Amino acid sequence: MQNPLVQSEVGKLQRLLIHSPDGGIGKIVPQEAQELLYEDIVDLKKMQREYDEYAMVLLAFLDPEKINKNVLAENKEAYKNNLRPAFFNPFHQNYHNSKFVIDTQKALEIVLSHKKNRLRIIAAVCAVEHVLYQIDNLNKIDDPKLLTKILISGYHNGKYIFAPIPNFIFTRDIGITVGDHLLLSKTAYKARARESILAKYIGENLFPENQLVTLRESNQFSLLSKTEQLNKRITLEGGDVMMIAKGHLMVGCSERTTAQAIIQLIPKLFAIKGAHSINKVSVIKIPPKRDWMHIDTIMTQVKRNMWLIFGPLCDPLEETEKEYDFELLKPNYKKNDGDGVSILQYTKGNFEPKFFESIKELCINISVVDFGCAEKDVQFIYCGDRVFPYEDREQWTDACNVLALKEGVVIGYNRNPKTLAAFENAGFKIISSENFIELWLTGKINTTKLTNTFITIPSSELSRARGGSHCMSMPLNRAEVTL
Repeated sequence: MQNPLVQSEVGKLQRLLIHSPDGGIGKIVPQEAQELLYEDIVDLKKMQREYDEYAMVLLAFLDPEKINKNVLAENKEAYKNNLRPAFFNPFHQNYHNSKFVIDTQKALEIVLSHKKNRLRIIAAVCAVEHVLYQIDNLNKIDDPKLLTKILISGYHNGKYIFAPIPNFIFTRDIGITVGDHLLLSKTAYKARARESILAKYIGENLFPENQLVTLRESNQFSLLSKTEQLNKRITLEGGDVMMIAKGHLMVGCSERTTAQAIIQLIPKLFAIKGAHSINKVSVIKIPPKRDWMHIDTIMTQVKRNMWLIFGPLCDPLEETEKEYDFELLKPNYKKNDGDGVSILQYTKGNFEPKFFESIKELCINISVVDFGCAEKDVQFIYCGDRVFPYEDREQWTDACNVLALKEGVVIGYNRNPKTLAAFENAGFKIISSENFIELWLTGKINTTKLTNTFITIPSSELSRARGGSHCMSMPLNRAEVTL
């Protein structure tokens, strides 16, 4: 298996890390939902079925030999009997177990098969969850599969040992492949702290030695006042990081990623030597609001010359100030005293950053400078088709958060009709995941030849968790985009 390498957001996806919704999600009570960063409790079986559609499309592109008509028939029979197909259950003997679409639950099981790792992970998890008294009990469990279930779901023998980690389905947030290195997240909320620990050990198993990049506060951090700690706090999540082009990283400063983290990150990345080193970092500062917790909730790349954006934050200021028909309902996106959008680009060896007026201008610059496109050929598709109130509604349900399976072929939620119409107007075919799989199995669709296509997945439950298909992926390998 080749070592991880990602140098763009649109190169053909070859290998990635995902996390199928686990049993812990189905045990969240309403009082805890928002503390665990969900908007609502979810129907676990329905959520898993939606996710299975996502996984099936990934397999069709990355590991097509895993899927055949018999598998499809068996899956349909299981759903008919209100069961989850074994094909999608990471703990079942008939799980697909792809080496290209890797579930964290299988990856962690491999890590926990080594006793030394078990001891270290159990100690770290119990410390961060403040249940040190559970260390001895957990160390008695030799079965890596059972221990994996417990560490992820938090549930054992009919009791909670610790809270679930329902956001683990958003594997993008736990780490990001930056060239040939893994940048580990330092999550903003305690609800996700256990994810960071598990991601570290999974990453050590997937990446070569000394290829992990970590961030941390200074040794004096605990001695600072609470106010000083707020100003010095270091948090970074993968939804704010995009390996946008060869040698060029994009980072968001947002509700989840602090300026202090970016200040520490840039020199670390510039110090890394090698063929896949970083020489340019573009920083996008957006208002710290849950509405757009990461930059991938307001923009993703579709092709080298095409971007999907949320107009109110991405357009130049004069465009965002245009009037809506409903004045009283009009959102205020104007720049105010540090609460607006600002973009700076840092280049290795040049200590003066370059400024951009808007995210849209930065996207044009990337398409032209990094991908060699003509400026006149750069296109933008707007979330909600840039129509109020649909752009705000559909941004909330992750219309901007699409994953490029290859250049010009993306997968995203089916519940954003205005955004899908905008794709159609740009010449894209819209096809449901179910229809796609049926046409692909009968040879009517060839993934190698497929272009300008948006594959939709059902999302009534997945969208309650506030993340889309981009969030639900951690690419490990993408093909290089040839210029």
